[in-house]
Amino acid sequence: MTENEILIEQSKHKLSRMWDSRKKIDYTNPDLGTEKYDPVMFPPLPAKEPVYVTYDFIKERLYKDMLFEIKQQGKTWAWDNENTLKAQSIISAALHYKNNPLNLDPYKGTFLLGPNSTGKSTFMRNLCKVITSASWSNPENVESITICSYKALMMECRKEGKITPISALKGALYIDDIGYLDQSQLTLFGSKEDVVTELVFQIHESYKKHAHKHYFTSNLTLEHIHNTYGQGTHDRIVEMCNIVGWKGTNKRV
Repeated sequence: MTENEILIEQSKHKLSRMWDSRKKIDYTNPDLGTEKYDPVMFPPLPAKEPVYVTYDFIKERLYKDMLFEIKQQGKTWAWDNENTLKAQSIISAALHYKNNPLNLDPYKGTFLLGPNSTGKSTFMRNLCKVITSASWSNPENVESITICSYKALMMECRKEGKITPISALKGALYIDDIGYLDQSQLTLFGSKEDVVTELVFQIHESYKKHAHKHYFTSNLTLEHIHNTYGQGTHDRIVEMCNIVGWKGTNKRV
């Protein structure tokens, strides 16, 4: 057996374990609680090909997974062409490519902001799933990303009566819909605490110490974040994330 064939066989075994063992809590839907989600529905890779994480590899599987999710929901919606260059740049930066259409910093994560129901979360959630799947066989190129719903985190904080340390969720994070409806104030032991401010502070510390690339989606504008959560929170987001505006038609009607 040649060295190349050995590498291919190792990649096949890693992927096989990945499809069988990805049994994680679905934090993307707070209504489901601890219900499990299905593994990313990728076709198995041909046995003759080694696993290389490239832009085309990620884009192809991202597209297939997004279509699968949309069909599962019984929906059909068209891609907004005005977001094409943005999507290409986000994927490229996630793979550490310096040359991308929007010149995003490959050492930063992405803060994707825009109006409700334009497909931000669908795109980002599936991108993070694809990258996480690829990380199982390519940990030196990409890192796994834990997917969390801000609404679920808020529910957990209310239940526990404290702001859960983000260190409990190790590695890179994707926080979906951060600042949802400006529901960030908690009264803990008689004093008011702001969940968005604390989360961004803790995630920024992770970025500085470990260089993890973190991802966010939000319906809030940077101006609103600055005015509501303060300049410190605003500046931390800008320091650790590429800011990308997302537009498009309403996908829920």
